Amino acid sequence: MMTQKTLMLDQVYSPLVVQLIDDVEIHLTQPLSVSKLAELLQTSTSRLSAAVNHHLQLTIPGYVMQRRLEEAAILLVETEEPMQRIAKHLPFTRQHYFSTAFRQRFQCSPSAYRSYFCGEP
Repeated sequence: MMTQKTLMLDQVYSPLVVQLIDDVEIHLTQPLSVSKLAELLQTSTSRLSAAVNHHLQLTIPGYVMQRRLEEAAILLVETEEPMQRIAKHLPFTRQHYFSTAFRQRFQCSPSAYRSYFCGEP
């Protein structure tokens, strides 16, 4: 089923990149590798990597990380789930790695982000 978001993406990106974006959303909470995504999309890893790099100016792992961190930010604000559970859900292998990546992306720790947006002291 084509969503409005997918229709808009179709106007900007190649069909392969649009499908990758959709598949990353579907599988965001599962371990993802370039080879697994290429297999899902029935293409080669090199073709997929080149298309993503061209259209998104990111590597595939970089795009997946970006989406996971964006989702983590949403979960931090919209839920009261502990950060450890959010990290495990997205699936970061270690809490420290999640916190470090989050800090690099948002220039603050996950707890500071939650406090700022949720009005906690």
